[in-house]
Parts: sequence; structure tokens; C-alpha cells
Amino acid sequence: MYLDYFGLERDPFTISPDPAFLYPSPQHRQALAHLKYGLDREGGFILLTGEVGTGKTTLTRLLLEQLPGNIRVAYILNAKLNSRDVLASICSELSLQYSHDDSIKALTDLINRDLLKAYGEGKKTLVVIEEAQNLDPDVLEMLRLLTNLETNTAKLMHILLVGQPELLDLIARNELRQLNQRVVSRFHLEPLDRQETAHYLSHRLRRAGCNRTLFDAGSIRSIHQLSDGVPRVVNLLAERALLGAYATNKKQISAPIVKAASHEVFGKSPVAPMPGKKSPIIAMTALVAFAVIAMYLFVGQRPTTKTAPVMQESPIVIESESAANNVDVPEVVDERGSILEPATEEPDMVEADVLSTSSEPGMLSGLNAYEQLLEIWGVEALATDQDELCEVARQNGLSCQRDSDLQMTELFEINRPGLLRLTPTEDSQYLYLLYELRNSELLISNSRDSRRISPETFERQWNAEFLYLWPALEGYQGLVAPGARNPELVSWVQQKLVDVLDGYEYIYNGGVYSALIADHVAEFQAGQGLKPDGLLGPRTLLRLMEQTEDLPVLALRENETGPLAQE
Repeated sequence: MYLDYFGLERDPFTISPDPAFLYPSPQHRQALAHLKYGLDREGGFILLTGEVGTGKTTLTRLLLEQLPGNIRVAYILNAKLNSRDVLASICSELSLQYSHDDSIKALTDLINRDLLKAYGEGKKTLVVIEEAQNLDPDVLEMLRLLTNLETNTAKLMHILLVGQPELLDLIARNELRQLNQRVVSRFHLEPLDRQETAHYLSHRLRRAGCNRTLFDAGSIRSIHQLSDGVPRVVNLLAERALLGAYATNKKQISAPIVKAASHEVFGKSPVAPMPGKKSPIIAMTALVAFAVIAMYLFVGQRPTTKTAPVMQESPIVIESESAANNVDVPEVVDERGSILEPATEEPDMVEADVLSTSSEPGMLSGLNAYEQLLEIWGVEALATDQDELCEVARQNGLSCQRDSDLQMTELFEINRPGLLRLTPTEDSQYLYLLYELRNSELLISNSRDSRRISPETFERQWNAEFLYLWPALEGYQGLVAPGARNPELVSWVQQKLVDVLDGYEYIYNGGVYSALIADHVAEFQAGQGLKPDGLLGPRTLLRLMEQTEDLPVLALRENETGPLAQE
């Protein structure tokens, strides 16, 4: 109906669990990593929990699509079964011949023989049970006994339990403590925050073939408030809003359209908030008040994002304390955790012929340095000073960082494109983008052109300050030392350590950055030429990203050396 009207190739907000539409938020990527980690362990239980509509089934099906060919799967959708029915379902899924009169023991023996045969053929077996919160305790105990079958080195079955938060309460019962101790990996999906909701909407629209902005800022705020960030409810609201816009001949969805859509989705009253959440009505009232104030203070100043950023794959935003309280300029934090003042506003660059450089025809010409830096990260937006740059970056899941008193070797440690100021004469200072290191020269750019500059000239004219962007990390607000509790950041760091350190195993300790984890971080730091102090600061986090993710860097070509190549 409205697909042609909005230029869509398919319905972007279907509530069916289609893995092709899964929005890869950082927590969904973490959840997928946890599930894969559990499968790599030698048998046991894996838990995936979350509120209704948070994407558990979609994530599970994505996992199954990515499984290697040596893993067999028994997928059980109906958890309201007795022990014999569950065993029979496993047999059916594994194509095992059994009689409907077979006893529990007979079915168990049949499965055990099959597991041993599969193990001998180099195959693993995964049993997936949806709605696992509905399982009776005696069924769970039967499943635990089923996982008892093992060789000298490995258990022969993995069981993935997917369910609502009640599943956690169920397995926490005293009579199921043995099962709880056999959980090798667990992850709880939380609803989306407002920034993630915006990226979620953009992601699904792009998947459906639409590359323009259909939801304005007000409509996104309304959808998040009314849905509490639950993806399924977001889909329902967005789908009805598109239909409402089509019916009223509107090309963009606004907050009033979303409000009207909510009456269809929820009835006359909005959806009741989830436990622990504020009422959507109260929240919307506060939102309206804030919007009035924001319009009065900031009208005409906010940059407009033209397209969704490439950095959609890691959309979590780190907001400093000032940003969290809607202060215009985000705080930036150095490696030691101290707050740095923002850079002063710089005019756009004029021709910099006073620099001793050779001309380099660049592809970045035509935009000012702030916009060029954003473009490198896949963000097309207007920005004329640092305040606007950092605000646009924050809106697109990036952290804005400014370091001072740097040495040239520290630019290589950071290894990110960034903004800096050069002083060719005593009474002139210009803003440039440093975007590449090549053949022992630095490539810089402004709105006029791109140029090469020698290390000697650069070091003489640079004021030792550097402003750069990096993907924001949930939970990071400054230097983290051993003993601190930071579940989001500790989980992220450990997932990276699993990738970069041979033999590292994920440590479950309630999200505490323990001395043991810090020792492994120090090991990584030493191998990267960083100070092996075990502290989590920007340099260490940036290096972990660089080793595991495809991000913009000041990359030297292989076998080339340059002024920043020494640690």
C-alpha cells in the first residue's frame, strides 16, 4: 500500500523474526559473540534472555544461519511439554527413528547412542528451546542429565535456552543449582535506548530500500518513549505511522502522526511502561517541555545529518556527564581521565601556501576540515566548529576526543584521522585535517586542497593538540582501573581479548574489572608497545578496536616506514 509511496522495496517493519532485518547494535553483537563463545566451549547450557519483543528469536535464527556445517540443530518451539515429549521432539529433529510407546529411558538411550556416533564423525549437537521460561523444573533436570554424556575431554551436547527474564528466576532455584552451574555462557537483551532506536529505524528502512530520512527527531523521541525501546513495539508504531503518513499525504513522519498511530497500536491509552520505567505520558510531557526550551535556545544551530552513517554497526553513544545533561559541548577525557577544555572555534582555512609543502590532489577538497573528518566516518553533515562536530559525532555513535601536549609518536599510537592546528608564522594559525601517513610524509587537508607535509615542518608548526573521533563505548567515561565495576565495558574488553590473545577465556565475575583481567590487558599492551599498566584508557581501547574492527586509521602501507612508525 505505502511501499511505492515511500520508495520501499519491502515492508521495513514486519514483526516476523527475519534475520536479514536484525539491527546489529553493540549489545546484539555482544549477545551473538556470547552465544558463539558458548558453542565453542565443550558442552553445557547457554542462556539468552530478554523481555518480550527484544529480538531473542531473531538473534537465535541469525546464530543458526551462521553455524558451521558440523553442528546439528534440534529446534523446539513449544516448551510446554513433559520430559518424554521433549525427548521425542529432540529425536524427531535429529531424524532418529523411535516408537511412540518408547519410555523416557529408551528415548534417552537412543539420543545418547546418536550423540556418540555424531561425535565420532566430528559433529556437534545443539538443542535450542524457545520460551524456555515455560519449562517445568523436572524437564530442566532431565535436560541436565542428558548433558551428562561426555568423553574424557568433552560433553556431547549444547543446549540453548531462550526465554523471558523469568527463566533466570527459574534456574536460580535451589533444586536446579546443578544446572545453573553448567551454564557456560549467558546474555540478557535489554531494550534499545533512544539513540539505538533512531539507528534501528534507519537500519530497517535501508534494508527495505529507502535511503532517505522518513522519521524526524520528534517522531523518533515519541516512538522510543511509547515503546520503551522494545523493537517489536517500535515496529508496530513505525508501521502504523507510515500508514498514517501515507493516508494523510505526508512525506515525513512527525510526532503527531506517531501519537495517532499509538492509539491504533495500544488503544486510547499508550502502552503501560515496563517495570522500573517512567510512564510514557509523564515522559512525553517532560519531553515537550524540553523541546520548547531546546527550540528557544538552539534553533538554527543544530547541524542536519543528511544520511545515516556507516558507523551504524556500532551505534552505542558514550555521553560524558555534560552531554548526558544536555549541555551543548560534550566533555572530552584524556588517558588519565582529566577533563579537557574544548578547542576554540576556528575559521575555515585559507590557502596555506606559507607552509613548506608540496601540493597533493586530494579527494577530500570542497568540505571544511570538520566535515571532512565526519565524512571519513561515513557521516555527511554540516559542521562549522568543534561544538557542531562533536554534537553530530555524538548523534552518530562516535566519541569526540581532544588530547594535548602530544608527541609525534603518540599520533601513531592514536592512529586515527583528526584535526590539528598548524602555525606557519607567529601571527597565523590554521586548522587542518590529518588523514593519512604515506611515504614518510603526512597528508593534511582543508576546504581548499590536500597537501603533503614533511615531518620536520609538521613538528615545527604543530601546537601538539589533536582532536579525533572513535566509536563510543557503553560504560566508558574515563580511565578504568582494576577493582572498578563496569559490566558493559568489561564485557566488551573481554570479547576483544578473546580475539587478540591466544588461550584467553571469558571470565564471569559480575562485570568487575578484576586484577586477573587487568593482567591480560597489560599483556596485550606490552605486545602493542603501550605502557603495560593494565589501565583502560583511550589508547588501549583504540588499539583493541584497531586489532579487531575495520575502522578509519592513519594507515602506513605495508613495508613502509614513516615518522610515526616508532612506538
